[in-house]
Amino acid sequence: MSPSSVDNTYLEVAPDAVILVAADGTIEYANPQALVLFGSADGSTEATMAGRSVDEFVPSESRPAHRAFRSQYVENPTTRLMGSPASVLLARRADGTVFPCEIGLSPVAAPSEHQLTMAIVRDITSRRVADRHTQMIRSSLDAVDDGVLIFDDESLVIRYANHGAVLQTGRPVRDLIDDMTLLDLVPDLGAGELRSLLAPVASGASEAVTVTAAFANPNGDEVAVEMSIQHPPAATHDGHGHYVAIARDITERRDAERYLRASEAGFRSAFTDAPVGMLITDPGVDGLPHILEANQEFCEMLGYAPGELQGRSVAEITHPDDQARGEQIAAWEGPGATVVEKRFIHRSGQVRWCREHSADLNTVAGQRRRLAHVIDITRRVMAESARDHREDTLVALGDIRRRLLDEQPVPDALADITDAAVRLAGGQSGHVLVPRHGGYELAAAASAREVSVVSVAQLVECPLADRVLLGGRTIQTAQAELSVDDLPFEIGPGAVIAAPLITREAVEGVMVVTGVDPDQAHLLRRTVESLAGEAALAIQLARSRRERRRLTIVEDRDRIARDLHDVVIQRLFAAGMRLQSAAMSGTNLRGRVIETVSELDETIGTIRDTIFRLTRSEPDLHDEIVMLAHGFETPAGRPIDIDVASDVASVSDRVGEQLLPTVNELLSNAARHSNATRIALNVRHDSEGALVVVVSDDGDGFDEDEPKGFGIGSVTARATQLGGTVAIASHPGEGTTVTWRVPPR
Repeated sequence: MSPSSVDNTYLEVAPDAVILVAADGTIEYANPQALVLFGSADGSTEATMAGRSVDEFVPSESRPAHRAFRSQYVENPTTRLMGSPASVLLARRADGTVFPCEIGLSPVAAPSEHQLTMAIVRDITSRRVADRHTQMIRSSLDAVDDGVLIFDDESLVIRYANHGAVLQTGRPVRDLIDDMTLLDLVPDLGAGELRSLLAPVASGASEAVTVTAAFANPNGDEVAVEMSIQHPPAATHDGHGHYVAIARDITERRDAERYLRASEAGFRSAFTDAPVGMLITDPGVDGLPHILEANQEFCEMLGYAPGELQGRSVAEITHPDDQARGEQIAAWEGPGATVVEKRFIHRSGQVRWCREHSADLNTVAGQRRRLAHVIDITRRVMAESARDHREDTLVALGDIRRRLLDEQPVPDALADITDAAVRLAGGQSGHVLVPRHGGYELAAAASAREVSVVSVAQLVECPLADRVLLGGRTIQTAQAELSVDDLPFEIGPGAVIAAPLITREAVEGVMVVTGVDPDQAHLLRRTVESLAGEAALAIQLARSRRERRRLTIVEDRDRIARDLHDVVIQRLFAAGMRLQSAAMSGTNLRGRVIETVSELDETIGTIRDTIFRLTRSEPDLHDEIVMLAHGFETPAGRPIDIDVASDVASVSDRVGEQLLPTVNELLSNAARHSNATRIALNVRHDSEGALVVVVSDDGDGFDEDEPKGFGIGSVTARATQLGGTVAIASHPGEGTTVTWRVPPR
């Protein structure tokens, strides 16, 4: 049936497929677009539809629902879409393919007055794909935490809001879209100000602008946001452009920034007004710390004005001996705190001992920074140093005093005392000068490297010593203040301390120590004076011993004279009287003569004994060595094993003078320090005629590379003076053997 009441021309040119269906489902008419739509999927074949049941163009699984829709429509024929809004209608082409469609129904009066229904069918495959894509985009936008708003570029009316925007604004979507503008959400921004902010993206001069604002929620709360707003060219609706705003909640960041600003203000106050020195440093181009900022306390500690240290390397104000230490490099190779005691240099050049505690600050733009707390510990370090120095001085004085009591030869004692003065004062050289014959005898000398035992008197002139003797007190001066004639020897830089050798009776000489640290000279002066006193004591003891020996000789002579007077002379007188009496009496002459001769023989013996005592020398060198060795024993109380050749006494006086002190020193060291159970002494001449002294023990031993004490240095000096050598063989736990070898003459 052809449509008589419907404009045939309209149906033929209609853009959608149009079919007329009778109440029983028979197709009465189909326009060309319907024939194409229901033909093949590629449009190459048109369908034949008139006279056929509409069910043939519905998929079999959808036919029951389609018939139900058709029956309902026949009962109530009105213009409407087929099915419910949620219904998905499907159609079937002639080739069997299925496609989604949208069907609009409208009743039509036919000439036969039978009711017809006009169905306008539209393929919505593309629209459904677009809907799915749109839904996917919406779901994605709703899944992000940031708010997304799309608003008209003229009216600023919001056209789209995602779930994030709903949460940020506290309003449902229905209240936002088409009812509110962006100005309603950010009332603090005026229209003119907002337009001014949006102008760069509206004109295309900028791709995006950032606007920081606060969304006003219905409950009165505010949510701080940072909006990045763009104006995409394709965002048009009804010919209008749109802005796309992505809003990020920055409430936590804003609170953190406020807290950071408050913390920085507090830190700044604590840093600036701190009662201890503080530094902020970062690694410079050389990788070592450079000062970004130093507080007032640190600047005052080192004598600088505020800001004067900024930008300078920490190494510039660090003592040279501490610059090569590992703390600076370690501080930048790994995180964490470091604590170190180091020396800074005051602007005046003085040394400040400090305790530095440094730790990483928060990284700024990838740049590491460190905060250092610096406490001045100079007084503590100086007190500890003075304590240690006093202890070392007392130990040295005790050792020197013991050697003096052991009757150490004066040259050796003066050499040991001078070496101790140089070592304890940290000087470069030391000398002992004793006044002799209008000049000074150089009695002993020592340097920081070796001890010199002066055995031959050397007369020199020393104006500095003259001034010390004249004033009777110590002179402390700088090397630069002395002329080349003030001292008879060369001196290096540093302070010079010249102390008198004072005894109760007189000033015995002068001790001069050079190269002393000028900053410590006033503290070390007392040490030099103490050791000068020991040198004076050594000279005085030597004089007392010589006087004691002289008095002993005088006493012996007095005793012998008394013996001669009281015994010998009386016997001779008695013998003479007997001879005289015998001559006068003439009787018993033989008996009296024999008795007198016997008394004369006894008197002669007495005279011989007296002469022997007068002419007898001191015990020979062999006996003296044996007697000396008998005075030592091991820590366990075992006597020393003694083996002294009888021909030892044949050595020259020059060698003999050094032999007894050497044996005494070697046995003393072994007895006091070895912790041995056996000590042996062997003195002999070897095959080449050289005198050899060997002292061995089975004690603890030591590392041969360890520094040697005064005793070994003195023994070595004696051997060197005589053209000999000293060999030491020792290992920890294996005992020690010292061999002293010198020519016999």
